[in-house]
Amino acid sequence: MAISDSLAKSIVQNLKEEFGSSAFHDVIISVNNSEFKGHKFILSANSKYFKNIFTSERDRTSSAPIFFKNITPETFRLVLDCIYGGKDVLTAANLAEIWHAAVYLEIDFLYQACELYQTSRLTKENCVEMTNQATTFKSKKLKEAAWNMIVKEFKDISRREDFVLLESEDLLQIINSEDLATDSEDYVVNAILKWVQHSPETSDRKIYDDSELDYKIREKEWQKENCNSSLKKRKNDLVDMLKASRLCLASGRCLKSLLDIKVVAENKKCLSVMREALQYHLQPYKCGYHCPPQAIHRASSKLQNVFIAFNPGFYLSCRTLDGAWYQLGVPTHAPASATSYRQNIYSVGYQNQQRNMYDNSCTTTLYKYCTAKGQWKSLPGFANIYTYAIITLDCYLYAVSNTVYRLNLENSEDWETVGNLLISVNQVTLTTCGSCIVIFGFDVNNSQNKVQIFDTLTLTFAVYTEQLPDQMRTSIPKPFHTCNGSYILLPSGEVLELTTSEKNKVHFENKGKLIDRHLNICAAVTVKDHLLIAATNIDPQMTRKWKTQLLDSVKTVEIVERQCTFLLNAAVPKSLLLTKET
Repeated sequence: MAISDSLAKSIVQNLKEEFGSSAFHDVIISVNNSEFKGHKFILSANSKYFKNIFTSERDRTSSAPIFFKNITPETFRLVLDCIYGGKDVLTAANLAEIWHAAVYLEIDFLYQACELYQTSRLTKENCVEMTNQATTFKSKKLKEAAWNMIVKEFKDISRREDFVLLESEDLLQIINSEDLATDSEDYVVNAILKWVQHSPETSDRKIYDDSELDYKIREKEWQKENCNSSLKKRKNDLVDMLKASRLCLASGRCLKSLLDIKVVAENKKCLSVMREALQYHLQPYKCGYHCPPQAIHRASSKLQNVFIAFNPGFYLSCRTLDGAWYQLGVPTHAPASATSYRQNIYSVGYQNQQRNMYDNSCTTTLYKYCTAKGQWKSLPGFANIYTYAIITLDCYLYAVSNTVYRLNLENSEDWETVGNLLISVNQVTLTTCGSCIVIFGFDVNNSQNKVQIFDTLTLTFAVYTEQLPDQMRTSIPKPFHTCNGSYILLPSGEVLELTTSEKNKVHFENKGKLIDRHLNICAAVTVKDHLLIAATNIDPQMTRKWKTQLLDSVKTVEIVERQCTFLLNAAVPKSLLLTKET
């Protein structure tokens, strides 16, 4: 049955008049020496605090006054006006004290009214204050609204003076948000430094709780006790802040400035976080093989992290991190091998893409695909070479057939010859380990897989002479990289780690079986601690995704049915992701 507004107003008016006369009061409440007369029934119906008192064995028959010291008489009078008369008592000036009273007295409807009132007042100018107030009063609704405001207007809000007053837990949540709107990660890093270098003064924060001491006195005591340790705590929080940021996406200039900050330079854990970001910038040839967590673009970014693949149907496609495949168009050539450097993917292919890639009459050309624009460009290539692979190491692009060439991607357009393989091979597959390029290929004389090592520092070649695992003798392994290691994956599902000695001698260590059955593996790539494997003819009953403890840097493995010549990490404009694969 619906409640009549007119009847409700009449009842509230009658209660208000009864409260004014106090003719039938049955309890006295003393608030800092001011006495208020009330009614147990009405108070307990609105306040869990009073209900607990009035229903306890001790107070059921007691006529002794109830004493409060942590609520002012003025505030308690407003609370009673609200309970008895339904009066809208909230203002910006009294909100904090009334909310404190609502928490202490456990008055749910008044708590919710305070929550709604502050949420409606939320602006860019006060959202930091609101965030801290939401923490004080444990308001999820206000906290979420304030967070959303900061995330949406981060650039402007992070420049405000009061930004440094955010609690570390709140700032960490904000920095970690996928929806954080920022044109550059530099703003995020600068905001972190601004926050961590601030030493809060005694006027920075207000807290409230339900002890019997006056909460304003408690506030000053708390601040005096904790002010000296606040800066130290912020310095300790800096590591988590930097980890939560997308530090790899900050500019090189920003990272350099970060290293000049004393609080960073003196913190070993910070330097460890910085190291990965610096490696990402200083080793752009690794970006395509492994994407660290701090290089993942936020949901608010115009760019989307993807895995780029080339399919037998002669079109380029990509897979988003959530598993959706998109077409990126048809290149002007048929890529036979590909690698990446910075924002570009380099591939070698055949000008007539309808020709068989192993047709000796084809002429190969080098192409560059700019992932930021989705455009192909032809570069100087090689004539009359039809079987070779390419890979990047340091600032060079290497092309390997029986002869090895290289091109300086930073400052040259001219290829140079750097040597010849010791054993002629075909179906070449390349990977890197330290400063070496490891070359896998079938011996043209006996069809056995041979492993050769090219030292890019000394420009010398060596043949791996130790016995290869059985699976490696008759099949070419598929390489993949993690944040700190080079690996190869065999068709049997075994994983071998590649390491080099002081003389750049390559070693293979069998780490065990990553996959429990034989697979026709096409390519593999890692993002964060996730290994993605493209394979064909997968058993329909086979588990496609699972956790693993076999490798320190890989926590999950996923297999997708996909015939492709390569898989590379990249970030492409979301505007290119228009056509989903069917």
